[in-house]
Amino acid sequence: IGLCQTHSLYSPMREFRCHQQAVAAAQAFLDGLMEERELSEDERVNEELLGKVMRGEETPEIDLNDFAEIESAEADSKAQNIRDELTAKPAKKITRRNILRGNFG
Repeated sequence: IGLCQTHSLYSPMREFRCHQQAVAAAQAFLDGLMEERELSEDERVNEELLGKVMRGEETPEIDLNDFAEIESAEADSKAQNIRDELTAKPAKKITRRNILRGNFG
């Protein structure tokens, strides 16, 4: 058995009255999928730029100022909360015996 890729075209399948209708709809979908068409501006990918990003090369074409920045105070506060949670000591020491018995309280 080899690779099997699936895609749900219709769910639920109530609108088909018979198997032939379902097969015809699937065939129409596949025919449309295989048609070559011109990509819209939003669908186009700058493959050269993508290659640079994937290789970790400098990309002066990308203006990092266009991306939202996290406020440093907010980020510092979240980082401190995480550190506090990780370094907090448990209120009660849990023994191996209690772990094996499922007694975590």
